[in-house]
Amino acid sequence: MSRICRRWNPIQPRPDIQSRLSAALGISRITAQILLNRGLDNIEEARAFLYGAKEALHDPHQLEDMDRAVQRIKAALDNKQKITIYGDYDVDGITATALFYRTLRRLGGEVGYYIPDRQSEGYGVHAAALERLYEQGTGLIVTVDCGISAAAEVGGMQERVDIIVTDHHQPPEKLPPAYAVINPKRPDCGYPEKQLAGVGVAYKVCQALWRQQQGEDSLLNCLDLVALGTVADVVSLLGENRILVKAGLAEMAKGTNTGLRALMNTCKLLPEQLEADKVGFVLAPRINAAGRVGKADLAVELLITEDEMRAQEIAALLENENTVRKNIEKQILEEAGQAAGQCSDQVMVLAGHWHPGIIGIVASRLVDTYYRPVIMIAFQDGQGRGSCRSVAGFDIYQALQQCADLLLHFGGHSQAAGFSILPENLEAFRQRLNDIAGKMLPPEALIPELQIDALVSLTEVDFSLVEELKRLAPYGMGNAAPLLACENLEVSQARAIGQEGRHLKMRVQQKKCGSDVIAWQLGSLAPVIGNRVDVAFVPEINEWNGARNLQLKALDVRPAVKEKENHAIIKSSNHHLELHDYRNAANKLEHILAVLATGEKTVIYVNTAIQAGELIGQLTRAVDGRFAVDWYSQQCTVERRETIESRWRNGEMQAVVLVANVCVDIALPAVRHVVFYHAVLNKKEFSEQCSKLERDVDGFRLHLVFGKNDIGQTGSLLKSSLPDRAITGYVYLLLRSETEQDRPLDITTRTIKEMIFKKHNIVITEDGVAAALQILTELKLLKVLNGQDGCWRLVLSKPPGHKLDIEQSLTFRAGQEKLEEFSRFARQVMEATANEILTWIA
Repeated sequence: MSRICRRWNPIQPRPDIQSRLSAALGISRITAQILLNRGLDNIEEARAFLYGAKEALHDPHQLEDMDRAVQRIKAALDNKQKITIYGDYDVDGITATALFYRTLRRLGGEVGYYIPDRQSEGYGVHAAALERLYEQGTGLIVTVDCGISAAAEVGGMQERVDIIVTDHHQPPEKLPPAYAVINPKRPDCGYPEKQLAGVGVAYKVCQALWRQQQGEDSLLNCLDLVALGTVADVVSLLGENRILVKAGLAEMAKGTNTGLRALMNTCKLLPEQLEADKVGFVLAPRINAAGRVGKADLAVELLITEDEMRAQEIAALLENENTVRKNIEKQILEEAGQAAGQCSDQVMVLAGHWHPGIIGIVASRLVDTYYRPVIMIAFQDGQGRGSCRSVAGFDIYQALQQCADLLLHFGGHSQAAGFSILPENLEAFRQRLNDIAGKMLPPEALIPELQIDALVSLTEVDFSLVEELKRLAPYGMGNAAPLLACENLEVSQARAIGQEGRHLKMRVQQKKCGSDVIAWQLGSLAPVIGNRVDVAFVPEINEWNGARNLQLKALDVRPAVKEKENHAIIKSSNHHLELHDYRNAANKLEHILAVLATGEKTVIYVNTAIQAGELIGQLTRAVDGRFAVDWYSQQCTVERRETIESRWRNGEMQAVVLVANVCVDIALPAVRHVVFYHAVLNKKEFSEQCSKLERDVDGFRLHLVFGKNDIGQTGSLLKSSLPDRAITGYVYLLLRSETEQDRPLDITTRTIKEMIFKKHNIVITEDGVAAALQILTELKLLKVLNGQDGCWRLVLSKPPGHKLDIEQSLTFRAGQEKLEEFSRFARQVMEATANEILTWIA
């Protein structure tokens, strides 16, 4: 698929505060701006961010129930009770388990651990597992990275064994009736840091316990495990997490943990290379592989063993399991990617007989590709296990709460969650999630945003800046690597490099200063790069063969905006109509913003609701609240239409993006500007879209900003909704393979669409499927018993004994005539002069 366009959002500088920070801390104005962007406008707070030490960690006893938990664990240690750590199979849960185990062993405790099997049990605390642990003599159970949603399971054991829950996931309304519940997100918990990972919460308990038992804090050599779990769980790396990870990376570099040292040797990761991204992308996947395709217990053993030989053996096993994991991931990604490519829902819900341990990774990959919330469901033994990954602006955990009656179990965060579901609830779940998204998810949230920390000149990017920016590490969630941007760079060389030319390499210049640019996965841009570009990048030092060179690692590259576009403004003879001809303009958005800057009422036509959402996102960001803009299609509710009409009449809204053919459905008086962002289907429609609007009495301005690429997209869109002979035949053969003659078949247009793509690699919309079914009905090849909201009950007729003429179908003929009409109009509208177009509507 084509590359997703991104919104560039340069953060506005604050020169006065920048100067104060720069002078007080001895840093560049660029680094000062980045600190401001992170919310650090106080000199002492900024100093603490740059140089903060472990002494700044909060007192663990500020966590609710901490005193009670510590006293109960102390009693278990004193009375030689067996303590079992109940963990989770991801890196956060594994490191938390290992940390707690090592601490209790050092305090002389009789301790074991239990990690549920991902495939046979799934995430969370299970009643059967608690029962087994109790029967095996456990006197105290401590959960780590799980348990906050296990009210029923914990309650069932309340009279027999004490359970302490330590977790960081979002608590439900009803907390589990445990002996103690330690979670910084508890509504009644006053602990300042709410974003700890599961291993972070476990560390705070161990820290409090150690102080109580030993009178000192000497657990700092366990911070390597805290750093590993915190980075892997993708929690915010600000506040306390930043201190823990920074100290933990330093501890990891010392190599004091036998298992981690063996794993680093296996994957050839040197101590001096230890940064948060290396931990997240090199070490964490290998730890995770144990829980995904093998047994997570193996990873726990690696992190607690002191035996060098055993550590090397386990590290080799994890390396092998990670290779297996990657192969499975590749296969699932290919299958799910095909279905995703045909999914037009705001929230992608994809289901299959996949490996439940891998679907979370694939969901993340698909979010990166399509930038929509993705839910992957793996069905096994009559039950589905789901893994959710979301985008900024859509709280997936909150959405799951509204679907609780359709789920067996769920838990997680705003951006990642998991659940279990029965197959019969799948379609209702998909529909409800997308209904929720329609209300909660603004269109602009589906366009990825690049937060540009600072617009800089190329002369400001040097070795000293790169070294200075290293003080802002570790980078991760909440503290991304500083993203800078240079505008209007001259391109002296651009070429695709790497396997299949996947990557882009450029040489750029500005004011006699030059630099290399590397852009991973952007090799397709090489043939179309112009003479000047804007580059969003992270500056880095590239070391190769003993040489050190400055390099810009580009996250995005876009054409530099031209000073002026050649265009024509033509007026009708009575001067009440102007045509602004911007066909094939390089920057359509720039022209629309110029129209909005007039403050006059504007209607913008696009072809689909998805296109409307994308454009609204770009406009919303660009106008920054200066103008009110919204969008409307025939699928929108009556309430939405009435709200838009009211705000338009009252002067509260300046622009509306309309999906073509809806102007008869919405009343927008006194329109001054009409913009055709995409080409319409024929001359009649073009004229009607203008004439049906109530124009401003003082004049009416028509703006054409579509080009050849838009014509091609419109043609493809039309073809996918008007099936030809071959596609209609494919639909018929598919139905025959799914049912027998005279036997009713219940099926959705969505299912048919996805099966056609999977089997024939052909794109067809749900409207196209409905048209194909109508054609087959007219040819008497099937009967429609019921058809509503995309769900159909069909009965296939007896196959005819002769070849049918598809031209006998009125629906088929009408569709082909539409395609031919559009083809003629496309040539006409691109070849006509501005004066000729003016006559069509004047």
